[in-house]
Amino acid sequence: MPASAPDKRLNIKIISAGAGSGKTYRLTEEMVALLEKGLRPEGIIATTFTNLAATELRERVSERLLEKGLREAASRLPNALIGTVHSLGVKLLNRFAYEAGVPPEVNIMADEDRQYFFNQALATVLDPDRTDKMDSLAERLSQTDPLQGHPFWRSTLKDLCDLARVNKLGPEELALSKEQSIEELLSFLGTPDEQSPEAWNEELKVRIEETIQRLRNNEDETLTTKKAIDELLSFQTALRIHGSLSWNQWAKLSKLKTAKKSEFEVMDLIAFAERHYRNRQLHEEIREFISLMFELAADALREYEQFKKMRGLIDYNDMEALVYELLNNQGVASTLQEELDLLMVDEFQDTSPIQLAIFLKLSRFAKHV
Repeated sequence: MPASAPDKRLNIKIISAGAGSGKTYRLTEEMVALLEKGLRPEGIIATTFTNLAATELRERVSERLLEKGLREAASRLPNALIGTVHSLGVKLLNRFAYEAGVPPEVNIMADEDRQYFFNQALATVLDPDRTDKMDSLAERLSQTDPLQGHPFWRSTLKDLCDLARVNKLGPEELALSKEQSIEELLSFLGTPDEQSPEAWNEELKVRIEETIQRLRNNEDETLTTKKAIDELLSFQTALRIHGSLSWNQWAKLSKLKTAKKSEFEVMDLIAFAERHYRNRQLHEEIREFISLMFELAADALREYEQFKKMRGLIDYNDMEALVYELLNNQGVASTLQEELDLLMVDEFQDTSPIQLAIFLKLSRFAKHV
């Protein structure tokens, strides 16, 4: 395991270690060594990301203390706050309920309840017109399950909402993020052509028809070329029925394969298909898809917040936001600065931005980090 590196600016010691390298052992020894020197068990906050890891750390420390004959420290170890990030937040809110503006006994929604209530809020804002529009755009942009063909934009929407809540993004920040997402993605495609989408589709129809005729007339009987003709016929049918191809079909057309004898016959069509990323309709549909996704996220979050407020509920994201604000309270800060002797954070690299902000605040109160 690499040596620990203290960060003098933030009073933080960082232990860099991979899986199976003895990280839990190192944390155990660090905590036991400080307890041997008189550190109060009541002044310890140690967080992990699973209940199992918290239990393991607590048991290992207790065993080592008993091995060293430190029975009093071992008996007081249950007073140490060793648990998950969420259990830490709940305990802080319960203790400083008045300062946080919450009931003395904070009840956090279970994950399954949170998901259920959020789905209810999402269903409220997903009217048929919006749903149909998103399904249509998802299909054209190939945002569908490759095996079952179902659009997966709903799961993307949920992820977007979760990220917005974890990072405390309000309506203004979401609107800014929407524009940045659109501009960054479209910047990869470059400036679209002036040619209208209708002109693109008409030209495509002509080019496909001409290519089919050339392939049929060049006496190439190979299986590869016959398969290419079948693909072109399917594209031709799609154009006739829908008036345009999906962007995935454009991409497939740009990779059309024939036998070597017929490569020249399809060269112009492939070159034309390869330019599909400059079609103005693609740019417009990407912009519309992202815009609608962010608008749905903002509306769903508003509805979800209203739903919780009417029922007096909070979830884990709310809890983290409340804890973050709580640590700005001068009275709370003074109390924790007086009481907190050691702060340990396991799996620090997995912290979310708001969790990181919470830990950095706590690190300024602790004597050892």
